[in-house]
Amino acid sequence: MRIISLFVFAVLAATACTTESTNRDHKRPETAQSIIDSAVFYAFDGDLKSRELSFEFRGRNYSAAWNSGRVYTSTYIDSAGSHRRVLDDNGYREFLNKAELELDVKQKSARSASVNSVLYFALLPFHLLDGAVQPSLLGPDTLDGKVYHKIEVRFAQEGGGEDFEDVFYYWFDQTDYSLDFLAYSYFEDEGGTRFRKAENRRKVNGVTFQDYLNFKGPSSPDSLKYIGEMYKANELELLSEIKLSQLIVR
Repeated sequence: MRIISLFVFAVLAATACTTESTNRDHKRPETAQSIIDSAVFYAFDGDLKSRELSFEFRGRNYSAAWNSGRVYTSTYIDSAGSHRRVLDDNGYREFLNKAELELDVKQKSARSASVNSVLYFALLPFHLLDGAVQPSLLGPDTLDGKVYHKIEVRFAQEGGGEDFEDVFYYWFDQTDYSLDFLAYSYFEDEGGTRFRKAENRRKVNGVTFQDYLNFKGPSSPDSLKYIGEMYKANELELLSEIKLSQLIVR
């Protein structure tokens, strides 16, 4: 009986090893979307919209909530009084000392873009789940001696906002899917490119925040395709440091 039991055990063990090898060999290759999904799960423990969060950036307080639709706010105080800017699913509004201001189309567009931009970058890669995002996996790329998943993101015109022609590159860690680098091109104000390196990563109540070194790239948006190589060659100018403080997540 002992010989038979040992024989059965050996057969089962061999079958398990074969099955594991077969599963590994047939593992689905990662796609741009699967990498983004993993990155969002890593950054926010799989959930963000059930939270409310706020932080300080360059003297202003920014907050985000999704209780009954998106609500992004920016508040600050200056010599004129207390300012509150609100961007939600109904549009943009601005208040000075609790009185709503009358703004023309150009003012609304510029100020809403400012609020959205700060929260867009602060909450990456969350916004890569937006319906207008069109991601493509460019393959592996090496930065600072480490191999990353490099993804290009373009935007559909419908739902892509005023800057739908902008192009982004993201470098995700191949092990934990953290977002370590990003770059983008833009066309407003005669256009240009930027490259950012993440630093000071920390997690607050399940939400990842990180600061960035912000590098200036060439003025031609088309040069984005070379910006990673320019970073490796130390050819980019450090433009600013992007630092978030007073982090609160509820």
